Amino acid sequence: MFSIVTFNIWNVWRLTRKAWNRDDLAAEILRDLSPDIFCLQEFDGPFRHEEVSLPQMLAPDYAEVPVADVPADDNWNPVFYRADRFRVLASGHHVYSAGTEYPYRERYRSHFRTLTWGVLARRDTDSLCAVVNTHFDTDPANLGSESDELIAVCLQLERQYRCPVLVTGDYNCKPSGEAVRNMLAHGFRDTCPMAARREEHMGCHPYPILNEEKQVFDRFDDHFYHTEYKDAIDHVLLLGNADVDLYRTVINEKAMLVSDHSPVLVRMTFPTARKNKNEERIFHP
Repeated sequence: MFSIVTFNIWNVWRLTRKAWNRDDLAAEILRDLSPDIFCLQEFDGPFRHEEVSLPQMLAPDYAEVPVADVPADDNWNPVFYRADRFRVLASGHHVYSAGTEYPYRERYRSHFRTLTWGVLARRDTDSLCAVVNTHFDTDPANLGSESDELIAVCLQLERQYRCPVLVTGDYNCKPSGEAVRNMLAHGFRDTCPMAARREEHMGCHPYPILNEEKQVFDRFDDHFYHTEYKDAIDHVLLLGNADVDLYRTVINEKAMLVSDHSPVLVRMTFPTARKNKNEERIFHP
């Protein structure tokens, strides 16, 4: 069984300049879920500069997929993996050509609109999977071009490594929206309707509230904007085959104090590795 979590963790620079207790809570959530791989969105520079950062809290169990020539502060959509279960074969980063970066308060640049990818090999079987983590634009006018660019990256990974490709992230797009429809038209499958068990909750709610006196986030509004997956904007899509056992939106007090998004956990089983007629290994984790 393979498990993956996607979680828009809500950037720091936009409001408070510090994570306060949100990164500690996020670390607790991820430890509790114990996925093979987790992907974060809006994980900006200030998160990384906390006295004890989220990656440090989860080390040595989890390591970040390294991306060459991209400063860590500029990788807002990182991929993390269980270091005892996987090794990284290849990785990369792509900045979307539209709607990607803009100045904020003359001090910060936004790195929302990017994708980060890694090709991971299981240490016990050498089977492969590729994981692509992204955050699409809030402007619907850019969803077509951004999904085109993502699809091109994924198809290249599938051709080169001949393995399943999982795409996690904040799509800013419902299942009926342009980006998802574009991906489905190119052979991707939505893991939510594939799941034998699923909780079709939207998972988006108002931002948590900072207690100025205590300097902690300790209040939240548990009114969810929607209740069905048809309105969701966080997705895990698959290029390839798998049996999806569980699609779960994780809703609890910790999650609602971290972000306006709730984490999504997907558990699945991939077909076992097989040989083709030329006796060349084709790996399916």
